[in-house]
Amino acid sequence: MKGEDFLSDERAVNPGVIVAAGIIGIAVLAVLATAFMFGESTEKAVSSGRLIKIEVKVLDSNTLKLEHQGGDPLDFGEDTKFLLSREEVEYELSFPSEISQLEVGDSMEITLPEGAELKKGESALLRIRDVKIRKDIFRKEISFD
Repeated sequence: MKGEDFLSDERAVNPGVIVAAGIIGIAVLAVLATAFMFGESTEKAVSSGRLIKIEVKVLDSNTLKLEHQGGDPLDFGEDTKFLLSREEVEYELSFPSEISQLEVGDSMEITLPEGAELKKGESALLRIRDVKIRKDIFRKEISFD
């Protein structure tokens, strides 16, 4: 078959299939690009269905500051747990009761429970878990320098 006959040949691929494949490809690239921009691993961002970028600062040995820098709002309630893991021990952190949602640009401080304090040079894993879907929606290694 000659190249100029490709579009007029009835045995060729339907142009609708080519357009559909192109649209699907662009959608997948958009999801991956968004996950990359928010600094999440693409596997985690796609599987949880939520994109959240939070900056975590260790203010002192028992206080963390969370700043929401992009993505979906973070709702607090029975379905959201803050977990801190250090030396094979997991602590559930409580958040201020007056805050029901953390939106882009908002920040909040969390006081670590007794026994979970960080000493200079120590690190811990902070996770925010959605109990309903049983997946972490945020995960970051933090250290007190």
